[in-house]
Amino acid sequence: MTNLRNGRKVVVRINDRGPFVGDRIIDLSYTAAAKLDMLTAGTAPVEVRVISMTAGPGSAQPPVLPTAPVPGPIVNPPPPPATAPPEPQVTVVNAPAARAPDAQVMFIQAGVFADHENARRRVETLLAGGIELASLDELSGRIHDWLRARPASHERDLLLREVMWSGTTEEKFQVYNELTPSAKPEAVWYLVQSALRTGEGSIESWIKTQPSGAARKAALGMLASFQTDNTPERIDALVEEWPAGPDRDAVLQGIASSLSGNDAHRALDFARRVSSPDVRQAAFENIAYSWRYRDAPAARAWIVSAPELSAEEKRVLLRQFDDW
Repeated sequence: MTNLRNGRKVVVRINDRGPFVGDRIIDLSYTAAAKLDMLTAGTAPVEVRVISMTAGPGSAQPPVLPTAPVPGPIVNPPPPPATAPPEPQVTVVNAPAARAPDAQVMFIQAGVFADHENARRRVETLLAGGIELASLDELSGRIHDWLRARPASHERDLLLREVMWSGTTEEKFQVYNELTPSAKPEAVWYLVQSALRTGEGSIESWIKTQPSGAARKAALGMLASFQTDNTPERIDALVEEWPAGPDRDAVLQGIASSLSGNDAHRALDFARRVSSPDVRQAAFENIAYSWRYRDAPAARAWIVSAPELSAEEKRVLLRQFDDW
């Protein structure tokens, strides 16, 4: 992915469907957004290029986690051929009922699925292919217990976030609570999306219980961006639910960012209500950039005549406008 504003690039893995908001084409993780330098703006025009398509539909490929030894099939690869065959060949031999005490047994993870039916079909495919001991395993149980016993670390956070893709909304919240503070801003984006799509529990009430900081701000921005298809009255009610200050600013910025691609004038109405000068300026920049792609003359005219912008802010925006 390339941020067309600044030329920064990042390689990401698609692990979910969506987004389902306005004219967005992809939702990024907190880390990817940081690498593209778009955290403050919230959205940005990007170029997306496919590098490879190795994962099946609906399937992510997280790292294989250790597990207790269990009997399983023994896979014997054929000797290397003189010339590379068009497709790799694998011979599957059923495991014997008994094995030597010191024999090494490996557990092979064939996929991670959020949809139980997709997981069941994968097991049926493996069984039909001769993998007699293929079975369905619930990640939120055994693997989660193993992770819980490990000390807090960046690696543990990465694995816990993989576990968040399965299980109920309640289980996702439990896993989120075990993440380190630095990992929560990225994970909360998915958590809020999941809760809003399933309708399980009150995500707004949960956000209100979270401490102030980057994770709470990210959660509010995501919550607000999902409300822009609602009635103006519902959107205004959402804004008023949050006290003036960082919380309300995050909501206003999220709404303005989501509206900027389709209705710049309406997005400006929300951006003007942001109290923090820095956050408000970031919202204006995001709107101007999105507006430029739809109607450059109108966007430039607003920058030149905008009463809410100082002379310096206009100069900066116009310079960025020309650079874009």
